Amino acid sequence: QKWRYQSDKSQSDEKNKSVAPPIVTNDKVFLLSQNNLFALKNGNILWNFKVKDGIMKTATALADGTILFVAGTTLYRINEEGKYLFKLTLDNPLVTSPIIDQNGQIHVASSEMLYAII
Repeated sequence: QKWRYQSDKSQSDEKNKSVAPPIVTNDKVFLLSQNNLFALKNGNILWNFKVKDGIMKTATALADGTILFVAGTTLYRINEEGKYLFKLTLDNPLVTSPIIDQNGQIHVASSEMLYAII
């Protein structure tokens, strides 16, 4: 075992538990909980990005090091340092992982709609 990370036991509610598989890029690991995206290095938290407008469900790491994730009806993009790049609120709760195609267009879906975002 090289390292491990244990969530804050003082926050015993569900909001601090992992909700998706971790994402690994370069030397960082990104862990998604219901309201937070944590960046870890060697088991230590580098930063934490918190959302207030929905429960985080899924995330995607891109080749440029940015992270796309969905929370409720909102699509977010942040960089490797946890800096907010954009937020786009759509009509319906999002249910799929966001992906990006070879032309740089982002695709994400709700249960009723497929969105293509430039």
